[in-house]
Amino acid sequence: IYHFHILSDFLSDSIKEKLDKLQNGLSKIYPCKISIHIMKDDEFKNFPSSGAAHSLKLPYYRLKFISLFDDSIDKCLYLDSDMLCMCDIRELFCIDLKDNIIAVVGDPGSKKAKIKFIENGKKRVLKFDENYFNSGFLLINVKEYKKAFIEQKCEELAKNCVYIKAADQDLLNATISKDKILKLDFAYNF
Repeated sequence: IYHFHILSDFLSDSIKEKLDKLQNGLSKIYPCKISIHIMKDDEFKNFPSSGAAHSLKLPYYRLKFISLFDDSIDKCLYLDSDMLCMCDIRELFCIDLKDNIIAVVGDPGSKKAKIKFIENGKKRVLKFDENYFNSGFLLINVKEYKKAFIEQKCEELAKNCVYIKAADQDLLNATISKDKILKLDFAYNF
């Protein structure tokens, strides 16, 4: 069974009805379930309101969704809502993540990416390199993600940020060890 999780701060009743119809229609082809998770901005009150999250905390929602899964879930594919899938996504679940936390696609716009934060009372700047990845596509090894405390590390860094441009993307790039990332071909950046 494929289980789709939708993270949002609000969904109208008509959208919920459409998702229910979609679930029923898809289940005739292959068993699936669609779950809706309504999150609140106050869950992210310690996260900075700058860059991509200047007015809403929605970009940070993906940082906490892995905690919604029980330990029986091995892999999770996260796709931003603006991603267009042009092939059967089931092939992605055949990728052997080994002990990597995530499989990702590089982001060519990383040359300007940086985080400004406070560490030991001093302002610091973390500039990213060619290993910077796009958080709109993440194939996640759920067990390794939880074991590495990625949600907690992101929240801890966020508390100390004074500026962050790409919100969750910058936090994930800063907290996940580069030797725990499997790089995928840019073709996966649908």
